[in-house]
Amino acid sequence: MSFRPFFIITSCILLVSVLGFQRTLFGQGMMKALSTEGLYFRSDINWPELLKEAEENKAFIFVSVSIERCPPCETMKKEVFTDPALKAYFSEHFISVEVVFDAKDDYDLFSDLYLIEGPNSFPYFLYFDYFGELVHQTIGGQSISDMLCTAQFVTAVMKEPLPTVEPPLLMGERRFNCTNDSLRRKLAQRKDMERLERFCERDDYMTQYARELAELCRVNQEPYNRWVDKYLSRQGIMLLNGDSDKFIMRFATSLNNLAGETLVENLDHFKDGFGAEANVQVKRLLFNSIRIAASEKDDKLFQRTSSYLKSLQLEQKQAFAFELYSTYYAERLMWKEYIKNAQRYFKIHLNTTPPERINKVAKQVLRYSNKSSDLNTAIQWNQKAVDMLQTYTNHATQAELYYKLGDYEQALLHADFAIRLALEDDQPYKDMSHLIDRITKSSR
Repeated sequence: MSFRPFFIITSCILLVSVLGFQRTLFGQGMMKALSTEGLYFRSDINWPELLKEAEENKAFIFVSVSIERCPPCETMKKEVFTDPALKAYFSEHFISVEVVFDAKDDYDLFSDLYLIEGPNSFPYFLYFDYFGELVHQTIGGQSISDMLCTAQFVTAVMKEPLPTVEPPLLMGERRFNCTNDSLRRKLAQRKDMERLERFCERDDYMTQYARELAELCRVNQEPYNRWVDKYLSRQGIMLLNGDSDKFIMRFATSLNNLAGETLVENLDHFKDGFGAEANVQVKRLLFNSIRIAASEKDDKLFQRTSSYLKSLQLEQKQAFAFELYSTYYAERLMWKEYIKNAQRYFKIHLNTTPPERINKVAKQVLRYSNKSSDLNTAIQWNQKAVDMLQTYTNHATQAELYYKLGDYEQALLHADFAIRLALEDDQPYKDMSHLIDRITKSSR
């Protein structure tokens, strides 16, 4: 049983006792529990017993808090709680309790406790789930449709998948359209996720709510791997079916959850169902995993990703592996491994690699290596890019490489050519002008 709702309902008793008042919360004096002619409110208020009954019947607890001589409270009692549709819905889904303050001092105490603003704040409605956790609260008089809409949303969170589009309510012969946008937004926010988390800790609710919670976390850009794993770990022989397959494809974003592992280990199955999309998702998954491994310096995740990559049959696998490892080594600033990876790949695929990609690798070597052997290797690679495509960028990189090696003649040659290409294409060339200035100063 949670202690928070017990505090909400009984904290007034404790504080009043401290102040010297000798009246009980649910007896005569300070507050009274009573019934109305409409909705039946319980008078036998015992919170532990209410929770036990609520959980056994999967019912919610609705607490109406009001004060005597309160016009909105009287209106609710006579015009709202007497509505047949409202009575039917609340009687089916809720155990209803009413608490009435009978003195100004009582009101002031309650107002201080719950930061209620002004005398028009009553009535005050509290909705608890059957674990005793506060789900929702509203302040002030409500219309029949507002009360029904709120009740529907409270029960929907616990008993059904959360509605993404709010459906109209049909109560008997009357139809209510829920228009409470703030409530709709509220149900999709962190409070609901936290409450669903408590359900997912219970074995009897885990499968039902873990998937829903994963979806909510994904929409709200919250971490979801934990709930994905809880849901998929309970699927057993039902793991690979149409419904679960869609869920796996949606959440297989890295090897840090079971969705990712399931996808890579059963790729042929997903190719049958999703075609080329499965290949695309696997590549995205592996790339995300390598980025995570790099940012977190997770060598084990890097090894797992590498192992899966070697075992998978993917289109353009070697080019993809080159990009994958280049990203990892660059983000880890492991330039020795970065260059070795490029050497292995370019030894076979230099002629078929796009010139832009060759130039990018050459720039990285230029920026992070001072070894003559590395710079000469980068010049050889980038010369291929120059031969394939005469651009300002390719010639500028070649000029910078030669300058760093101390070959000013070749550096000047490529810098001049780069400037000519820039003028033809009306592009800026300030960096090459600065390089020429540096060459001129170094030659003096």
